[in-house]
Amino acid sequence: MLDMPLKEFRSLVAAGSLPRPVKIGGKVERWSVKQLEAISSGAMLSEDFEW
Repeated sequence: MLDMPLKEFRSLVAAGSLPRPVKIGGKVERWSVKQLEAISSGAMLSEDFEW
């Protein structure tokens, strides 16, 4: 969805530049589609946007 290598994506998550995933069942990681869409559209840059 964000068109980047997995290693780069994980580095940005670890750095706090991207939101952290939600763990399901203690192991499976998933990200909010709303959050990823906000990143790709630029909406997260809005002062009103909150994770």
